[in-house]
Amino acid sequence: RFYVSTQTGREFLLSYHYDFRKPMFFRLDSIRAVTPGPVEKKHETYAAYARRFDENLWGVSTGEDYSLDHVEMIVRVYPGEEYILDRLRREKRHGSVESLGGHDYLFTADVYDAGELLTWARTFLGRVVSFRSDNDFAVQRFYEDIEKMRAMYGEVEA
Repeated sequence: RFYVSTQTGREFLLSYHYDFRKPMFFRLDSIRAVTPGPVEKKHETYAAYARRFDENLWGVSTGEDYSLDHVEMIVRVYPGEEYILDRLRREKRHGSVESLGGHDYLFTADVYDAGELLTWARTFLGRVVSFRSDNDFAVQRFYEDIEKMRAMYGEVEA
């Protein structure tokens, strides 16, 4: 399968690496040649591995140990802004969206690298009530980015 990085836009090929016995990404612009080999007899087995792997993949980063990061983001959607809720549901690659009552909606996902979804999460700034994850680096980066924007643009009166 082919994937595009959410952070760089680079294109990658996801394939199974027989020597390392795990799925791995290879940058398309780094592949110099392709040599035909024997047809894989267990193609469906490896295709099933890829489908299972994709269930928690947001971008192309997986971390060293392929562990999962839990992410929760509460987004506030006021009347007349239903398009925000539509975007949240349509653009999420994985996870779920549920109403918390009132105007708040909870997006949750378990992904290989929470840092991969930060670019997307930031598109909801101004509506994000909270962003939490067990990946402390991703949470710190999210809030540091908000502070950098606040320093650049100043406080905006609601």
